[in-house]
Amino acid sequence: MTEIVRQNLYRVPYDIDLVVGIPRSGLVPASMIALHRNLMMTDVEGLLSGKGFEPGSRRDKPGLKTDPSSWRKVLLVDDSVMSGGTIRDVRARIEAAHPQLDIVCCVVVGERPDHEHVDIVFDICPRPRIFEWNFLHHEHLTKACVDIDGVLCMDPRPEENDDGLRYEEFLRNARPYLIPTVPIGTIVSSRLEKYRGATEGWLAKHGIRYGSLELLDLESAEERRRLKPYAEFKASVYQKHPDYVMFIESEIGQASRIAEITGRSVICVDEMRLIEEGRAEKLKRGLQKKKRGIKRRISAVGGWLGLD
Repeated sequence: MTEIVRQNLYRVPYDIDLVVGIPRSGLVPASMIALHRNLMMTDVEGLLSGKGFEPGSRRDKPGLKTDPSSWRKVLLVDDSVMSGGTIRDVRARIEAAHPQLDIVCCVVVGERPDHEHVDIVFDICPRPRIFEWNFLHHEHLTKACVDIDGVLCMDPRPEENDDGLRYEEFLRNARPYLIPTVPIGTIVSSRLEKYRGATEGWLAKHGIRYGSLELLDLESAEERRRLKPYAEFKASVYQKHPDYVMFIESEIGQASRIAEITGRSVICVDEMRLIEEGRAEKLKRGLQKKKRGIKRRISAVGGWLGLD
């Protein structure tokens, strides 16, 4: 969203006095636009009652139209549009309360370039679609594989990852990260099968619903580190479900490998990137090139310092 807004700022008229975000999702791009343009901002209820958000004591107030009586042209912003019903209804409310205002309606993502009741569509994305800000709250999650560590909870710290008492403590009290509000099809983790009880307890504690839980059936973390079956195991579970639409993985290397093996879509949470069929090998080559570049830089620094 950040990139799309920045790349399309030139399309926003320069005589806008106020940016109005439609709660909740529309407030984020509205705030971005207002900050880039140094404009006043508010939400729909704020506009209807003639109140803007306070610009903050450290913002440059010259040029900001803080007086509601000076507002002539407003930009009404939402994150996306489908039928256009929300924008139509909000626009009608504003026009009824403030008929003197010139309203420009803008959305970040639309299904096509032209939508009724919308003046500016930044980017085109046809359905089916999910967004970065709702992919863990979307009905498609019922047809998805989801990793645990780095997605649902934070990864264990090195000192917690001892395959012993500290690790068991981590499993019981792992810090939640991205908690979904809809059921998950299959939770897939490289955690060992012997930790199923602790894992199921943590999931229940945080109200995470799911169809099944797949864990690695190995004896120890040492064996797991030796075999390194992470991506291959996760890909094999993904392949068991041909109707699933995505795999949500934390680590970019594993995400790329899962996509490469299965030829299917994987979302990498660490980089918030969608890896689609045909792109996995290209991404893998890019990662390898980046690693080679880092090694060359390290070698050059070592030579400059006189190190072997």
